[in-house]
Parts: sequence; C-alpha cells; structure tokens
Amino acid sequence: GAVENVLDRSSKVQLRDGSIVKLDNNAKNLILQALHEMSTSALRCLGFAYKDELTNFEGYNGNDDHPAHQLLLDPSNYSSIENELIFVGLVGLRDPPREEVYQAIEDCRAAGIRVMVITGDNKNTAEAICREIG
Repeated sequence: GAVENVLDRSSKVQLRDGSIVKLDNNAKNLILQALHEMSTSALRCLGFAYKDELTNFEGYNGNDDHPAHQLLLDPSNYSSIENELIFVGLVGLRDPPREEVYQAIEDCRAAGIRVMVITGDNKNTAEAICREIG
C-alpha cells in the first residue's frame, strides 16, 4: 500500500540479513527519505509489510464457518488486524503518462477548460508527473 500508511501500521522492520528490529525514528526517516527521492523522480511507490502473528487466521481458507470470516466481514476490524506489521521495503514503479495526454491538455486549454489534477498518488509523484507532461 501507500508507504506512509504501511509505515504507520508497522512496529518493526526486517533488515537485509533477515533480522527483525524495532522500527525507530531513524529507520522511519531513512525510509521516508527514500520515498521522497523516488516520488520526486515521478515513481509510483508502494510499501510492503507482513504480520507474523495471525493466530485468528490459522487454518482459514475462506470458509464461512471459520471465526476469521466474521472478522473480515466487518471493516471496523481491519485496523486491529493490520497493525504491528513488519516493514520489509518499498518499490518505485515507472508509469509514464500516455502519449496523448499532452495534446489533450492543450486541446482543453484552447477550449477554455481549466485542467486540474486529481489523484491518489503521493503529492511529490503527482507534481513530478505534471512537470513531465508540461
């Protein structure tokens, strides 16, 4: 998910050697710095984490009669499930704008239409993509 959201739900980080340590402010700042560098380069970034302890989900295979099924039916339970995660990394994906975007924006402007960007992307990513387009 969004790196900031995944970090907010993580309490530990897995290092390159596989060891798991507490996610302190120093580690968090390093991750956010990497996110900033990638997002200002117009990369769409995703964070990855997992949860070690999922005792309520042992043996769950989607059956309605498993206790985990009831937990998942109620979205208000998600925050209690998606916490104490172990952050494992982030990735930046290059997703270039379509070739026709620049001309479409020019056509809108010529017609007197004000062009606005509405996106779920990281603010830095969106700004970098807009600069790319012109």
